[in-house]
Amino acid sequence: MKIAIVLPPGFLFDIHAPNSIETVVRTLHAGGDFGHEVKVFCDAGARDHGDMSVVTVRPGGGRNRAVIAAIRAFGPDYIEFQQNMVRLYPIAAAFPEIPNSIYRHNYVKPRRSVTGRLRRWWYGRPFGAYIFVSSAARDDFLAQSPQWADLSFAVPNPIDAALWYADPQSRDPVVVFCGRAAPEKGFEPFCHALAAVLTARPAWRGQLLMNNSVTHPAFVATQLRLLEPFGSRVRLMTDLPLSDVRREMKRAGIAVVPSLWEEAFGLTALEAHAAGAAVVSSGRGGLKEVSGSHAVYVNEVTGETLAAAIIGLIDDAPRRTAMAADGQAYVAKAHTATQRANELNVARLYIQAKGHPRSR
Repeated sequence: MKIAIVLPPGFLFDIHAPNSIETVVRTLHAGGDFGHEVKVFCDAGARDHGDMSVVTVRPGGGRNRAVIAAIRAFGPDYIEFQQNMVRLYPIAAAFPEIPNSIYRHNYVKPRRSVTGRLRRWWYGRPFGAYIFVSSAARDDFLAQSPQWADLSFAVPNPIDAALWYADPQSRDPVVVFCGRAAPEKGFEPFCHALAAVLTARPAWRGQLLMNNSVTHPAFVATQLRLLEPFGSRVRLMTDLPLSDVRREMKRAGIAVVPSLWEEAFGLTALEAHAAGAAVVSSGRGGLKEVSGSHAVYVNEVTGETLAAAIIGLIDDAPRRTAMAADGQAYVAKAHTATQRANELNVARLYIQAKGHPRSR
């Protein structure tokens, strides 16, 4: 089967600077191609696409026409559109005869107004199936749209655990936050918690691996002022390449995933487990699918609850190390690229066999 994977505008699919969606695409492909011919369609500008077959188009005006022409030249049997339904709508609409799916990496927000529901219906018309990165995200969507039960699938994100492995017993006394420095990611309660932890436990340090820190500059600046008194005990690192994130995660003793919103899956938690860190988590959305019983969950995400959970792990080193080792072993077994690639292949074959709803 010939499979086209279509990325939204702005995606370069650079192996050295991937975003989380590109990482998932690449890891799933590494888990097995099952004899399919797979091509990725994205914007030009990457230094290196790695070993996947990629077709690039020039961004800007005429992009959609160029992508449509490139897909048509490839002649796929199935098209997988990644994440952005609205931006990819014109491309999907050009291929009413080819089975496809929209691969959602976050929740589909409920539309409460008539206008919102009509807008979703309109932009959803060209898409024949949904793939979600967690059962939580799929179940939430089906509660809104039960008519999609036969053509919606959950394929949790995989990880190449060998790339992330580090010994859980050999860790730096560091508490790390990795992700977007945004309110919904729990950045504010984390900074409050870190200030309390560093005050109470002077031997420990903090590290913030922040993405998109310029999106909320005033918000971020306010939170970081809480950490200024600790000077060099807090390291700020922004927009790191994945290789550097991996290096830092392999050193940290504790990783905190304090999301306030419903995470569709929680790739940061998965990576922290694989790297051998003990994990403190809000457990929101799909985060419990990631960690199972191998994280410390806080029922209410506040500076106080997070600080208590972190200090509890700091003060009990055997528990911290055991939790890190158990979590590492769990994700290496439960979230393998081979397993997830097989699940995705089953979904793809089913969608392709069903055909596009507009051509039935």
